[in-house]
Amino acid sequence: MPWLFTFPSGLVMQGWNWLVLQHQNNVDKVNAWKARWDGQVAGTMPLPTDPDPTERLRADMFLKRKDGVTQRLGTTKCHSCRTSGGPVKIPQLPLHEDRLYCGCRFEEAFLEAYLVRRRWLGPNSIANTPNTLSEDARNMILLLLQDQFGPDFDIHQLLSAQDRLASIQNSVNNGTINDLQV
Repeated sequence: MPWLFTFPSGLVMQGWNWLVLQHQNNVDKVNAWKARWDGQVAGTMPLPTDPDPTERLRADMFLKRKDGVTQRLGTTKCHSCRTSGGPVKIPQLPLHEDRLYCGCRFEEAFLEAYLVRRRWLGPNSIANTPNTLSEDARNMILLLLQDQFGPDFDIHQLLSAQDRLASIQNSVNNGTINDLQV
């Protein structure tokens, strides 16, 4: 299930939606941001087992892995900032962009987390690639994807397509569907 936030007025926001946020007062904007990214706020930390692929990847942003040990953290950082020990920078209002505690845009951090999960980036990568990407490099990749797939391309589509492909592959492997039906 996608991330939801309910404002005191009863209005429910799905995901980080600037069209909804721009009509809220600053206290409610900050509370919404803390509910999304501050793991200390009770019940707001996503689980790695969440059925929504975006929330599963968002859960990775609350984790720190070192020497085979996984630790849940209270603050979120992108892979690059967590790897380099970057400082925590609470984003400033008006919060029109969805940003993590490290100050990086969620969309860029999401792309980087996807690349790490697919082992195309990071210490366990299958190719000779760097451990991290600069903010400029992440932005360049997003622009290339938008150029390739159109201006309406959303990074979340990448993860949804990966899940659909894995589901079809499982069905083929289990014999519940044959490859001619795909």
